[in-house]
Amino acid sequence: MSIPVKYYVNEKLKDVVRLSSVWHEESGGYQTETTTEIVVCPTNGGFAKFEGTLIQGFGPRGGPPDFSLKESGAATKEEYNRLRAKHGILDDSTYWAGVAKAKKLDSDYESLRPKCPKCTSEMVQRTGPRGDFYGCSKYSVSKCNGTKPFDPALAAQLGKILNERAKYER
Repeated sequence: MSIPVKYYVNEKLKDVVRLSSVWHEESGGYQTETTTEIVVCPTNGGFAKFEGTLIQGFGPRGGPPDFSLKESGAATKEEYNRLRAKHGILDDSTYWAGVAKAKKLDSDYESLRPKCPKCTSEMVQRTGPRGDFYGCSKYSVSKCNGTKPFDPALAAQLGKILNERAKYER
């Protein structure tokens, strides 16, 4: 398993080349996965190697992923160019085209997703004694009881968008 490119991009790294990736799964209790990578990229006036570590916990105490990045050494321009030719750049034009496509799909999803007729919050699919319906996502917090009839065609369309969106999680 590799660290998704978005973690490096969020750290303002560009033209990132992955040199190595090691994945490890902890055993016992709840599952924790750790991925450690060495990447190289241009920096202000030179080139540097970085060690990225992503820790993901699963289960009831999983929490959000924890990403850390530390500089682990310098690289020469010649070394970077050789490694780039061998491994390729992670955040290349294909990556950015995927980011644009994902943003479009996110926008499409949000525009189609049912909104509560009472408070305009998002609605979620629920099942009641008379079948499926959309209920306000704020019901448990603010007791908003806005509902809409369940629309199977809309649910299928939203599911299709989510399936397509999953292709762009890099």
